Amino acid sequence: MNLTGWSKSLEVTADGAGIVSHAGLAVLRLLADKTGLTGGLSHAPASIEARHGALPGVRIADKVLQGVTCIRLDATVTPACSDKELAEPKFKGFGHHPSLGYCDNTGEPLAGMMRRGSAGSDTTADHLQVLGDAITAARAAPE
Repeated sequence: MNLTGWSKSLEVTADGAGIVSHAGLAVLRLLADKTGLTGGLSHAPASIEARHGALPGVRIADKVLQGVTCIRLDATVTPACSDKELAEPKFKGFGHHPSLGYCDNTGEPLAGMMRRGSAGSDTTADHLQVLGDAITAARAAPE
């Protein structure tokens, strides 16, 4: 791997010194750069900007990043009656485990996927599907 720019000084340790909650984002950013995801997202903000004007910055820890579009993926168990389609028992009770994609710049929901209550939080295929749907929604022409 040929490291350049910000990733030259990237160091991963497990000794507990200098740990911050968002440290893993650097590795995810490097992965996004290597897979082409970063470049693909550069085309996404067209419709979001049309709806909101210039996108506000994204708050990361104690900084606000300007000029980036942040899509946040989240999955959480939602309670439901046992007779609802896809509702299943989970560690937080009975319900669904939907996966959602939001534009962190605006708080706007972009995509969602209803999933079984037993679906895992880290299901890569589901994350990729919701991310793709969120990027498509961000590109869509405003109504």
